[in-house]
Amino acid sequence: MNNVKKIIQVLTLKLSDRLFTEIHLQAQAIGIPTEDLAVRYLEQKLPLIAKLNMTNEQKVLAASRFESYFGIISADVGSLDNEVIDAYLANEYVNNHENSCF
Repeated sequence: MNNVKKIIQVLTLKLSDRLFTEIHLQAQAIGIPTEDLAVRYLEQKLPLIAKLNMTNEQKVLAASRFESYFGIISADVGSLDNEVIDAYLANEYVNNHENSCF
């Protein structure tokens, strides 16, 4: 049995009728309480809001981490021309699927 207590805070919001109706209808459509859908939405959006409030130093660090992934993936395409890449991908698809049964 889990003895960890969840701390729950109550937040009262004033919503327009249009916004409340939209949230309520979506919640009904997926079978959850309106409040739960509102909480899920806020939980998803908070990381985005945190990004907006980052300091310049934090933004530079985040960009550096992101840029560290540049160039990791490589393919023997030989060109960045779209037609060459499309032909390469089509050839790889055929080579990987020619023995499969439909």
